[in-house]
Amino acid sequence: MAVASGTVQPVVAMSRLSLCMIVRNEANSLPICLASVRDSVDEIILVDTGSRDETVAVAHSFGAKVFSVSWQEDFAQARNFSLAQATGDWILVLDGDEELAAGEGARLRSLMDGTADAYLLSLRNLVGDPAQPGVLQHTQLRLFRNWPLFRYMGAIHEQLPTLSQVRYGIAQVTLIHRGYLDTLVQSQNKVVRNMRILHKQLQAHSEDAALHYYIGNEWLRSRRFPEAIAAYDQAQQAWLTSPERPWLPDLAHRWAYALWQTQQGTAALAVLVQGQQVHPRYTDLWYLQGNIHLAQGDFADAEVAFTRCLELGPPSPEYPTQAGCGGLLASFMRGLVFLQQGRLPEARQDFLNCLSIEPQHAQAQVGLCGCDWLEGKFPLRSTLFLELSPAAQTLLASQDWYYQGMAQMYRAALELAFNCRQGCAGEGGK
Repeated sequence: MAVASGTVQPVVAMSRLSLCMIVRNEANSLPICLASVRDSVDEIILVDTGSRDETVAVAHSFGAKVFSVSWQEDFAQARNFSLAQATGDWILVLDGDEELAAGEGARLRSLMDGTADAYLLSLRNLVGDPAQPGVLQHTQLRLFRNWPLFRYMGAIHEQLPTLSQVRYGIAQVTLIHRGYLDTLVQSQNKVVRNMRILHKQLQAHSEDAALHYYIGNEWLRSRRFPEAIAAYDQAQQAWLTSPERPWLPDLAHRWAYALWQTQQGTAALAVLVQGQQVHPRYTDLWYLQGNIHLAQGDFADAEVAFTRCLELGPPSPEYPTQAGCGGLLASFMRGLVFLQQGRLPEARQDFLNCLSIEPQHAQAQVGLCGCDWLEGKFPLRSTLFLELSPAAQTLLASQDWYYQGMAQMYRAALELAFNCRQGCAGEGGK
């Protein structure tokens, strides 16, 4: 619409965004975090709880407003102090070992022009070996209006309350979290710190099932499976008393995994079936079920479980999930099931499906080599070996085909890698 000469157009003030953080000894990670958001936020509020490294200096170099407070072993208290310092219309909450995914700054800012008052963002957790990390995904409430009613609760694993008068949205904005990588967990003694706070809380709230669940998670992270099982046994009472607890689907998954790792496969499957009855569309429960059946040599039930994963696809955002369990990973695992049964055309198709998603997927490349070799289509010559991706070559050459410690699942794949290696070596001089 044309504007008449001399008419003053109304100025629409842009919403201001405050980044609020609590940190301690994050000098190594903080530059990555702040660089990822400095062009997307209008102010940086950083509460330091006692750093002994260069964290504060790094924060100042990015123009942050730094507040130093003593650590009271209460994450909600520190988090709420940071919120109280914010002057923006909206607040974004990040930790020092997180970052905004590349290219998502404009999308993040556009959310402030929407109709919601708070947004769940996608959190992509990198876990395990930094060289080949696993990926766990879930959503968290991280962007919200700067209103006093948004305040955290809980000394650890602090959460914002769910409020009936607030309009919530789920945003396609991704945060990347590196704090669960083995090197960071070990260097920062996070398990020791978390356990200390959790047990302190448990002394005052011994019947709180959530505290037992969180304690179980810390034991699981430390691969102390019997202790994790004991904690999950305490937490499972919530299934009967408060079935709406948001962490219950994850409890079923973690509890079953811990049981499996202590050679209690039958008990693990029973927990998964119980979880599936309440959450039938939680793909990760079916994926773990397929892994257990495969490890037990129950190929028919493993095929059913992995097929169900592919039918469901990725779970809805309220569920924490292992990336790929509704697609690439399930397709690869079903390919292994077919391979062990000698159903080579079906195995080949699943491995090809993996490569259509991730062309350099080393395990699928090796799986295809195995199909060709077992069908006798050609000898595995050294030239073929050189055509594989470097990761696939490493798999063939090392006999060390493991996935996050779950070697049983890959026993057949390990044997396949060894046989392929022998084939390559035998044909290498021709």
